[in-house]
Amino acid sequence: MKTIFLLLLSVSLGFGDSFREWTQLASGKTITAKMLEKSEDGKSVRIVMNSGKSHWVKAASLVTEDRDYILTWGIPVVVEFKHLEVTDSEKPAKRAGFKMIHVIARAKDKPLTVEVSFKGDMRVTTQSVKPGKTVEFDAEVAEMYYVSLLDEDEVVIDSAKFKLSK
Repeated sequence: MKTIFLLLLSVSLGFGDSFREWTQLASGKTITAKMLEKSEDGKSVRIVMNSGKSHWVKAASLVTEDRDYILTWGIPVVVEFKHLEVTDSEKPAKRAGFKMIHVIARAKDKPLTVEVSFKGDMRVTTQSVKPGKTVEFDAEVAEMYYVSLLDEDEVVIDSAKFKLSK
């Protein structure tokens, strides 16, 4: 039975949020762990360490940055522009330290280009959107990524910069 639990735990560690540093408010002590769940009231969270051991921790015992992370954990990120919508994708990323996003772009009367990039100018995905059409696609992104919508003259009309949580 313990073997099955450890196998399921190791499989579950490969999906969802990644390991991050958690800091205790009183002592400043940090641990590296991954958040697995939070109580209904959000006052405590269950985290798992690299060793596979999990613990319930009171949110009030953590620094403000960790409490903010707990508040927003599990809430899908949605950014909506005039013609562009960016959300977390349900698909898993293929590479460690990356995540998938879902992009929806709409063009009214002029053609547009959606550009997803990360770490400077390295392009991940570029999609064209014809006038009167909508394009949907998933893109794999790294730590700091950008989503931009450009008009036919390559002028940015909508854009946003994102950073993956630690």
